Amino acid sequence: MPKLARQTCQNIRQDIRKWDDYWRFNIDQYHEVTQFVMGDQWREDEARVFETYKKIPLTFNKLAPLLNHLLGEQRQNTPALQISPSESVPEQTAEVRAALIKDISLNSCAKIVYQNAFEQAAIGGFGAFLVLNDYENTHNFDQEIMVKLVKDPTRCFWDISAEDICKVEGMFSGYRTRCSRRMFSSKYGKDLERQIGSEGNDETSQGFWDDDQITVIDYFSRKYDKIKLCQLSNGYVIEGKDIEKLEKIKIDEHELLLWEGQPVTIEQERTAYRYKVKHQKIAGDYILETTDFPSQSLPVLFVYQHSFYDKHGKQICRPIVKD
Repeated sequence: MPKLARQTCQNIRQDIRKWDDYWRFNIDQYHEVTQFVMGDQWREDEARVFETYKKIPLTFNKLAPLLNHLLGEQRQNTPALQISPSESVPEQTAEVRAALIKDISLNSCAKIVYQNAFEQAAIGGFGAFLVLNDYENTHNFDQEIMVKLVKDPTRCFWDISAEDICKVEGMFSGYRTRCSRRMFSSKYGKDLERQIGSEGNDETSQGFWDDDQITVIDYFSRKYDKIKLCQLSNGYVIEGKDIEKLEKIKIDEHELLLWEGQPVTIEQERTAYRYKVKHQKIAGDYILETTDFPSQSLPVLFVYQHSFYDKHGKQICRPIVKD
């Protein structure tokens, strides 16, 4: 049931605006280089000069064949995920996990997803793909892990402070999908479709809806809880809250814990963090869906061809054509 949450939706749009401002150079470069490689090699101002002087430019696109050759090699040698178990993992467990990952990859057409992300990063400098859970079909409640491609990585966003190479450990990430008002009304009802945009615009809402389309935002936020970890004398590690569940005994006036019939002691303790990811789907000032995402990492993965950080600390991506 959609719920009106104006302040929450405004905060989400502000997070997206901050990312777009931070990533503006890379976004503009992605579209400019992609259009150049695909054949549109003259900007509007340059094209007008040719029209003014009635000149016909002679163009030889040598970049596209080179990139097609590179992409062809990658498609023939697309990497596949493999399991490398440690010595403590039973062989049967490793085989089951390997079969599970292979099944997920085949069901998701993972090779196509990886090839698409590689093409985006090679031509535009960066790309993205998603690792999500979704229902197997429309007739049951069984869910499966899916690897999904992103058509336009400039519609994705991440936390500016994310340090991981794939930006999966930031405090939020997500992606935007343009939806026609007709499709939106068929999914969520005509009453809600009429409400979006009718309440007026604020400084965060510009570009997120108009008379023809509504932008649906999938927003994944990451929150953490502090927990206490305890290592027992038998080598097991448990949470502090589970210590209270163990039976206490006294031996020679020393209080010990009973673990599966054996006395143990706490060898060391430390504070750790456990993350929870929440998925919100919003449109306008309404939250359409809210669910818990079953992972400690964010599901929108960032990939790039090559990058560096400038003197202001901004990450600059470089497409292959600029190397």
